[in-house]
Amino acid sequence: AALPGSLFICIMYWLLVYPDQDTIREDVPFVHGVNVILQAADFLVSGQRLYATQVLDFLLFGVAYAAFTLIYWGADGTDHFGRPRIYGNINWEEEPGSAAVLIILMLLIAVPFLFGICYAATWARRNYGPYRGRKEAKAEIEKVSGASEKSQFSEAGAWVDQSRVSNTTSNGSF
Repeated sequence: AALPGSLFICIMYWLLVYPDQDTIREDVPFVHGVNVILQAADFLVSGQRLYATQVLDFLLFGVAYAAFTLIYWGADGTDHFGRPRIYGNINWEEEPGSAAVLIILMLLIAVPFLFGICYAATWARRNYGPYRGRKEAKAEIEKVSGASEKSQFSEAGAWVDQSRVSNTTSNGSF
């Protein structure tokens, strides 16, 4: 569930934090831009699955971060300018109602929406991409290669020549 979280942080940074800043540091485009692009590329080509239940991890992370902002404010934490907040939009000191509404909207709308986009990409890749189910891939390779009883697929999905497997000794060497 790293990609949905990274995507969420990137979008929230550019929508909520960036507009309040006078200058931008050199590393920000890499931290809140290139990072998400690289994670998305890795996610799309690796065949990594995303399960619907992982949205709970994502929500738990959001709840934990919201609790952290409250604890940080309650412990008199300040931003780098000495103001009693981490971000201007989550300001428990001056606008606790707005901060609570923003966090609730993020948790109930933004998190499920972004997770849904990533889950849909996983579903599409699994059903239409090169990583579709093992049975379909096995049947396709057997058809193309003319594989017969002499070969079968290992648990990892690799083609195994059974004539070599049957010649192994008891210690597993050839």
